[in-house]
Amino acid sequence: MPTKIIVSHRAALQAKYAAGLTRIDTALQTLIQADARRHLSTQIIYLDDPTSMTAVGGRPVSIPATERQTKAAIDAIYAHHAPDYLLILGAPDVLPHQQLHNPLYRPRRSPDPDQFVPSDLPYACNTSYAQDITQFVGPSRVVGRLPDVTGSHDARAFAALIKRQSRWTSQPAKAYDQPFGLTAQIWQASTQLSLSNAFGSPARPHQSPPAGPNWTPPQLRPKSHFINCHGAPSDPRFYGESPSHAMPVAHDASLLAGHITRGTVTAAECCYGAELFDPTTSALGTLPLCQTYLQEGAYGYLGSSTIAYGPRQGNALADLICISFFQALRAGASLGRSTLEARTQFVAGSAALSPFELKTLAQFNLLGDPSIHPVKRPADATLTEDPNFATKSRRYLAHQQGLTLQKTQAVAGALDDTTPSPRLLKKVRAIFHAKPPRLLRVLTYPIREPGSTLAKARGVAHALRTAPPRAFHIAFEPSPHPEAGRPLQLSAVLAIEDAAGEIVAVQHLCSR
Repeated sequence: MPTKIIVSHRAALQAKYAAGLTRIDTALQTLIQADARRHLSTQIIYLDDPTSMTAVGGRPVSIPATERQTKAAIDAIYAHHAPDYLLILGAPDVLPHQQLHNPLYRPRRSPDPDQFVPSDLPYACNTSYAQDITQFVGPSRVVGRLPDVTGSHDARAFAALIKRQSRWTSQPAKAYDQPFGLTAQIWQASTQLSLSNAFGSPARPHQSPPAGPNWTPPQLRPKSHFINCHGAPSDPRFYGESPSHAMPVAHDASLLAGHITRGTVTAAECCYGAELFDPTTSALGTLPLCQTYLQEGAYGYLGSSTIAYGPRQGNALADLICISFFQALRAGASLGRSTLEARTQFVAGSAALSPFELKTLAQFNLLGDPSIHPVKRPADATLTEDPNFATKSRRYLAHQQGLTLQKTQAVAGALDDTTPSPRLLKKVRAIFHAKPPRLLRVLTYPIREPGSTLAKARGVAHALRTAPPRAFHIAFEPSPHPEAGRPLQLSAVLAIEDAAGEIVAVQHLCSR
């Protein structure tokens, strides 16, 4: 049985590359041979190939962009082979992201403009096709995507990327201990806390302004890059922000050529930081930053496909995903398992997933081969000669944990369209420190708990003499319209109400 499966769509690749596809085939064989030397049995399955799909009990994907068919085909492959790693080969114009409904999007009722969240999370879950993020809170599969460039026909560049990914080598953990940290100036305290939590020692991030975007090779030399700046759609740059709201360019894809150390791994909290846009649709005509990193020799990149959120102070949301990713990676986990552990820890760490947490869980995708181990794995204390035994054991535990989370995790339910009571509205506005004319309508999401979780929650709440949470209330503060080509700035406050009608927790959040 294969331990790693590469999935793609042959007809879509053929349409993009024509005769150049033979160059990509050669690169894939190089990758398969390199995997074999690492005791990985790798197989390519094209989702549109009837013979391959029949063999796994699935149906071929007739149209590349059909999300439902693609999800069902990948599920069939997992059910048949149970691989340790799944590598999605190609950008969304080859194999699509799953378009999940953004629970924060409400036409004319909230300023979050993302109607959908392009996500690879569903491919990491056993749940069948759906567009509701709450159906995918139990991830259990190790998945990553190695993207070509959306809309591109450059087979040489894609083949070169595949070959670079095949030549990875593991390094001692200390190679990833000292990060290149970059933050918008206004989030300096939050980012410094993130770096401390992710890397185990204090590290001061570069602040924008005044630093950037003309980084020197020594500044970019560290193999860990942790970035907490603003991002914008179809934009190959990240932006800083000062207390006066000046937003200079902090990081620019066009300035990175030859400056990224081979083996670099990046986690970027920025809005649209992993958006795989067509460079020809961008005003600058430059590759996305995420793909520039991979092109320059980075092993992996974790980032968001849409507007991401974090707190003004402390760590939450995007911070936590990126922190957990680096913690697992530095302990010797593969890129894919680091992503899986970041997702499961994020879900398990919340009593009930708010709309912000649901969006965060869905929007962070791994770009890069999930089987790459940047850090040398510690020796597995097992009494077996099978080098993959420990990996199989971890996958089994991940499967069990995913099932448990999907069955028991409390989540934000559908938006309650009834008008909040004047008493509650007054209380919420007082907490938000906003006068009524400046406050958008409060959005209320009742908390939905599975039966087993609800009984447990009520039992614990009774023991603690407190009422379990019953609803999330969200208010967005209006922000000035951005300048052309600059990020949209969103501010929001999240309040949690308990069964007694009291506000028991408040978070002040802003877009990254």
